[in-house]
Amino acid sequence: AIRGINMLRLGTQTTNLAKLGITSKCHLLDCIVGSVKYVVRSKFTAETHCVIDGADQGISIALTLHEIANGPVGTQVATDLANYAGLDFDIHCVTDAMNLLLSVKNIDMTHQTDKQFIDHLLWLKNKLGNGVVKRLAWTNKRDMTADGHTKRAIKRTALHALMNGRMTIQYRRES
Repeated sequence: AIRGINMLRLGTQTTNLAKLGITSKCHLLDCIVGSVKYVVRSKFTAETHCVIDGADQGISIALTLHEIANGPVGTQVATDLANYAGLDFDIHCVTDAMNLLLSVKNIDMTHQTDKQFIDHLLWLKNKLGNGVVKRLAWTNKRDMTADGHTKRAIKRTALHALMNGRMTIQYRRES
């Protein structure tokens, strides 16, 4: 599977990302495009690994921005910031896999076909529970800007808008 991840810094005037049709200022900080490095049994597992990779990379970027804003931190403080709430910059993960949201909310240890995969779901649930990742949200495929990296038949207008510092949410999001 091919993954595409966009890391954004939204403008300080952005107060409600749930309002449809509102254009927000943003900075495109990082793009990750490439193949998934795991052998997996399902598309769901591949998509989940991509979200987890994005969350992990987002924590690293948020920690870097935190240090730029506040000065260098020691190893123990950096570890605490990465494991518990306290970063100056919020991390929101957005996916078009609704089944991931449902799985994180209701992790079922008895019916998982891939037992090692449960560890990854629990890691994500832990980051959400501790407030390191503020929100895991589902969005319509048509609002997925990262799909502009990986799909041939998709319009790239949303991706071009990100590169120009604008993001518009056209469709309803769920958390």
